[in-house]
Amino acid sequence: MIIPDLRTIPEKGFYYHANHDPRGEVQNCAYEVIGVGVHTERDREAHDANMVVYLPLYDCPVSDALCLFLLSPLSEWMGEVVINGRSVPRFTRITDPCVIAQLRKARAMIYGKM
Repeated sequence: MIIPDLRTIPEKGFYYHANHDPRGEVQNCAYEVIGVGVHTERDREAHDANMVVYLPLYDCPVSDALCLFLLSPLSEWMGEVVINGRSVPRFTRITDPCVIAQLRKARAMIYGKM
């Protein structure tokens, strides 16, 4: 079991994926990080040792199921993607209290009380 350095994991909270369109709906490409899971099996791939556990806050097959979480390798979540020829963080933490309030409402509408 590989325990990640706590300084390298995302805090619980709300994030936008790099594909978020600020001109669109507030919840497009928005996610809520629940935490980071540690893979307990020894025969797993190294990049799958630690997984970010999160919920999509927009309409998609996972949110339609109303109970499933998404998992991404920690290194992928914390990595960068190239958009329009520029490297940018794959996910960016949302800190605006007004946006967070709207995302909490979106989460309640999709998932109810968790």
